[in-house]
Amino acid sequence: MAVSTPDQWWPATPLRAAILALPTVFSGCATTSPPPATWSQLPEGTAAAEEAGELEHRRHILNGFAGVAQEDAEMEGYALGIDYEYRFSELFGVGAFTEVIAGEGRAVIIGADLVWHAAEPLALFVGYGEERKDNDWEGVMRLGGLYEFPVGDGWTLSPTVAYDFSLKHPDEDVLVFGLSLGYAW
Repeated sequence: MAVSTPDQWWPATPLRAAILALPTVFSGCATTSPPPATWSQLPEGTAAAEEAGELEHRRHILNGFAGVAQEDAEMEGYALGIDYEYRFSELFGVGAFTEVIAGEGRAVIIGADLVWHAAEPLALFVGYGEERKDNDWEGVMRLGGLYEFPVGDGWTLSPTVAYDFSLKHPDEDVLVFGLSLGYAW
């Protein structure tokens, strides 16, 4: 009996290589020799860490946000928020956010998101949260992004935009945009 190999039924492409590498990336074990040390494995403040860009990729990021909000139906106002991200690799992080929108009405949003650092200054995020309006909680999906401008050691100023899709009332989606001041350590 002949044993088929993946090359016979699945041609070697970059997509195949990426799909086959995913279990290795997420399990933390490699089928080949370990790669050289990366930013996440080097002690902070060492010359090797600086060469590997460790100081550019700090694990903890805290942002304060101020901006304006526009709801499809009725509410316009300002938004103030804070979010935290734990960056577990060069490309991905997980975070939590809270935001207060006030103006014609008032809303509070609390949630969690997955952050993709698509390019060094650009971060895109998707998340789920709960929004409280008029003593009623409802689910929202958040999509957004920010572009980081370094303004000091560990500090960034980022134009930020987010769109909250209401899962209960589609006519109450909210567009939020403004500036985030962040600190990474």
